[in-house]
Amino acid sequence: RENGESITWHEQNEYLPFVMAAFCTSDDPVIQQLAGRVSGMGNGLAASLNDEAAIAFLQSLWLFMEHNRIVYQTPPTMQMNNTFGQNIKYARDVLRNRAGTCIDLAVFWASAAKAVGLEAHVVLIPGHAYPVIKLPSGQMVPIEATLIGRGTIRDAVETGMKNLAELNAKPNFEVSVSEYQNAGIRCLELPAVSDNWLEEQKYEFPDMVQETRRVTYEETSTVDQSAAGQNELTTVGNIAPIIGQWQQYYNTAEGEEACVTIRIEAGGTYVWGSFKKRAGTWVEDFRDKGRVMRDGNFLILNAEKEGFFTRELELSADSMKWYRTNENATRELTYHFQRSE
Repeated sequence: RENGESITWHEQNEYLPFVMAAFCTSDDPVIQQLAGRVSGMGNGLAASLNDEAAIAFLQSLWLFMEHNRIVYQTPPTMQMNNTFGQNIKYARDVLRNRAGTCIDLAVFWASAAKAVGLEAHVVLIPGHAYPVIKLPSGQMVPIEATLIGRGTIRDAVETGMKNLAELNAKPNFEVSVSEYQNAGIRCLELPAVSDNWLEEQKYEFPDMVQETRRVTYEETSTVDQSAAGQNELTTVGNIAPIIGQWQQYYNTAEGEEACVTIRIEAGGTYVWGSFKKRAGTWVEDFRDKGRVMRDGNFLILNAEKEGFFTRELELSADSMKWYRTNENATRELTYHFQRSE
């Protein structure tokens, strides 16, 4: 380089996308067996069938890792020729060590997702990496995999969404594993292992419906804005019981009659509508739509339109309680379920 011009991040890491694609071993018999067992934890449907089945698989994989205490580990640094780097593990080595760095966990998620027919990406930015899984509908689900053992999958997806929204603010590679592998990138052939390798490693595959865990969440309302505590939640990916129309009537601070409706659709989507009554007629105030993700007793609505926020609602037998909208919200609303005809 002339005049001491410094090398860019992209130039320094130009081979990294090829390395990522080579390390994603969806054809590894260990990962094939893992993917099949994890699929059986949920609804048992092929993850590539529809969004609901794909989301159930992702939730099951998180639960599998959580139950078996697979954790994030800080990467050990190494230096060679005045350049810093780190080792990268295959997905089976994450299982063997029950731990992985951000880049290891991204490889693990991409390998497992691709093994069940989902399109997997790995996003690389300076100092970090995370997986992004494409649902059959085309919706992208970024996962902050390093939160395993320290949060829920909804925390991981929410953080992933924030990461993805800020992606263009820093140098990055978004690696489509399938595109690179279809172009000729192949992983090394891994040593053969026993057909019972997962059992030999003492891995367990809990039932999604039966497995429970303790999670912490913030609750904000007009009654108690500082309330926070722990709830016992069951992880269930099925949204079938909540398909239909939900609504809430209330009066605004200005005394206007208002109504908010949520329509949950069979394809795993929602439509959110806000209405106000003016001169005796209901007038639509605004509307948005997006994807639905269920995590136990919580429903997460991820808006597809930029500028709308992710909503988190708690489910009970016949209602949904909206605890949080955005960072400054302090209101609590309950939506009463109505079946669609």
